[in-house]
Amino acid sequence: MAFFSYAYPPILTKHDWDQKKGIIAKAYGATGIGKQCYKMEKLYAKIDWNAVNASDQLGGFGNWQKDSYNAMNYMKYRAAAQTQMRGNIAKLAKEAALLHTLCLDTAVKFKGKTAIPSSSTKHVIAMANAAAKMAQDLGPKKMTELLTSMDDKVQDDVDNIIDGIKVATKRSIARHSTIIADLRKDLSAAGFNLAVVTPTRDIAQNIANLDLANKKGFGKKIPNADKVSAAIGPYANSNGSYLPNNADQSQVTAAINKLEKVIKAAQAIAATL
Repeated sequence: MAFFSYAYPPILTKHDWDQKKGIIAKAYGATGIGKQCYKMEKLYAKIDWNAVNASDQLGGFGNWQKDSYNAMNYMKYRAAAQTQMRGNIAKLAKEAALLHTLCLDTAVKFKGKTAIPSSSTKHVIAMANAAAKMAQDLGPKKMTELLTSMDDKVQDDVDNIIDGIKVATKRSIARHSTIIADLRKDLSAAGFNLAVVTPTRDIAQNIANLDLANKKGFGKKIPNADKVSAAIGPYANSNGSYLPNNADQSQVTAAINKLEKVIKAAQAIAATL
């Protein structure tokens, strides 16, 4: 979704009113409109539009692996957005509604003054319309819709992330479904060290991503993902030296048997995705 901010209508500024009221001030006197415009401008200046945009504070799809991209932080950003919405934005919407009423009442009074031109009355009515629009655009209904749309944006990103990780995990495990059988074809330490790194690194990365997503508070918990990730890590990170070069066949077989249990656990995880 696009960054949300609200441009203050120039017609509702005190400066604009002071410039255009002209003959109004002489023929009618104080209306309270300029004072109300000034009050609204002060409220508008206090709004932190960056804080309002909670989903932007979290970041998009590409930021998910950053430490800051997690459910707890989003709830913090969301709470900050609500503070803005329920605070200065709500106050501004309320004051805009009051200005709308004030301008309409003033327009009625202007119509009874022959010294005030119809163009002045039309201008005050235009101000009333702009104030009514602001009151609606920044009102509680619109703010609730905005908050919901930000929640949906984050949820869509998270769903895409989780779905992508699941697909990649299943694909990596399927791609290396014959890893144990392949390792048993050559029971030399050198053969094991050479063949084990790439497939286990592929599987480990995806299992680790599943575990990371869960730790960030996204998606349902994947049973044993953390344990499988920890168990397969030493193979994936061995850089071709998991076993000493002088390891005999029994040691190689033991390492394969140990890895087989981990691979089966990873396959069990894939089956639940």
